Amino acid sequence: MAIISNGTTVASGGKVQGSGESLTRGPIIAPDSLGSYGQLQRTPANTLFAVGDTQGGSNLRWSSCGGATSGQPAGTWKLFGRIDNNSGALGTSLWMRIS
Repeated sequence: MAIISNGTTVASGGKVQGSGESLTRGPIIAPDSLGSYGQLQRTPANTLFAVGDTQGGSNLRWSSCGGATSGQPAGTWKLFGRIDNNSGALGTSLWMRIS
């Protein structure tokens, strides 16, 4: 096995040791930080949104699957789902923080 960083072999032979979790989990991203995902609801309701639309955190609320909301995230978020022109839990979808 070789360990390669930016195209340069930095170690070869031997084996990589560690728990499966530390080798596969990847970087830990804190909630509400750049690059994080959140289950959010658009406010006010009754507005259609498509995949790729963006919204400021002031227009979003943290949401449960059932549509209960609490608080708002910071920054700007990109929609990774679809929100139909209705209200309640159907206004909840997956968003990613982009700034």
